[in-house]
Amino acid sequence: MVVAAVVVYQVLSADIRDHLPEYAALKAMGYGDGALARVIQAQAGLYAAACFLPAVLLAAVVYRATDRLANIPMVLTGSNLLTALVATAITSQAAGALSVRKLGLADPADLFR
Repeated sequence: MVVAAVVVYQVLSADIRDHLPEYAALKAMGYGDGALARVIQAQAGLYAAACFLPAVLLAAVVYRATDRLANIPMVLTGSNLLTALVATAITSQAAGALSVRKLGLADPADLFR
């Protein structure tokens, strides 16, 4: 989960850095840091949602392969999926919260230099 948090943090930080002038323009139009932070948190949530389904499909394949090839009884239960979903959501939101600090660098005055 730490690796996933670092990856999400890096992706969000790079995106914020690449679009810093746009965030500064939004601040100049009156959007506050809270509104921009909600955008970043929503983006982190979208990343988690987009990655969850492929991860579940891959997990189902690995569970089935382990069950058949190693004769180890493996069952992908709903509680396992729910636990993974909650952990994924917490991890992505924590990474989003850490990357929001970069929004403080968005200064509207820099747009006119």
